[in-house]
Amino acid sequence: MDVDLKGRIITNTSLPYSRCLLPLMEAIVNSLHAIDEADEKSGRIDIFIERDTSQKALPGEEQAVVHPIAGFRVQD
Repeated sequence: MDVDLKGRIITNTSLPYSRCLLPLMEAIVNSLHAIDEADEKSGRIDIFIERDTSQKALPGEEQAVVHPIAGFRVQD
């Protein structure tokens, strides 16, 4: 059975721009709960920002280019 999970989530869920970081916050809270349930005395949560580097900079402007954020990756 093939399910278009990404399509179903995007179609059935709306997220206003004013709350765009809410999924990241929920992922961090889930990591905190996982560390707490594992009875770890010390835990670690790493958050990686993934940028879209597919667009090339104009000649002479390589240092000034800040690539747009494409997503986040959370590891606990």
